[in-house]
Amino acid sequence: MRPIWLAPAAVAWMAFIVWTLKRLGARIARDAEITSYYGVRWFGIGMWLFMTCVGVTLSWQINPQRPVWYYALAFAFIFLPICLWAGFAWGKAMRAFFPPR
Repeated sequence: MRPIWLAPAAVAWMAFIVWTLKRLGARIARDAEITSYYGVRWFGIGMWLFMTCVGVTLSWQINPQRPVWYYALAFAFIFLPICLWAGFAWGKAMRAFFPPR
């Protein structure tokens, strides 16, 4: 039997994903800023794909009884907003270290 808090937590996480996509998507559309473009679009999405692949590989090696797509959906769902915000922070940090000319 699954814990009772799992469904509300999943709904709250989905709301956070939607908020993240709207907030960062609007920022990228509004500012054609290099920080948002390279940070969120390149680093954030690349990190999301990499972390999802690593999580799927390790989890499937530990517990091969579940199908690979189960792990892929779970890790993609968990890592999407985390990696996008990490990409945004990385872009801001790189802009601070290397200001535009």
